[in-house]
Amino acid sequence: MKRKVSIFEIVWYTLCGITAVTGLVFLILGLVGDFGGQSVKSLRDFSTPGTICLIVGSVLAALVLIICAKGNDRAAEAAARRAARLAKVEAPSEPAKAE
Repeated sequence: MKRKVSIFEIVWYTLCGITAVTGLVFLILGLVGDFGGQSVKSLRDFSTPGTICLIVGSVLAALVLIICAKGNDRAAEAAARRAARLAKVEAPSEPAKAE
């Protein structure tokens, strides 16, 4: 069964991805500040915001994934119950055997 991706998911995954990539860029800038020469020591201050952004983006993406998975599971279970009810209604009943 092919699943349709909602606008909610697209928007939130995009925001989470942008946040995580921003955190990664800040972490790289922080590492350049730590291990670079004397002229880039001011970049050292980017390590903490980078870590925070990366963690926040990852946690939010996981939460969106959990929320959307729960909704999709609910829809799949409803479809399975509906199919079972239809199969029960359409199945011919067997006549009772006379002994």
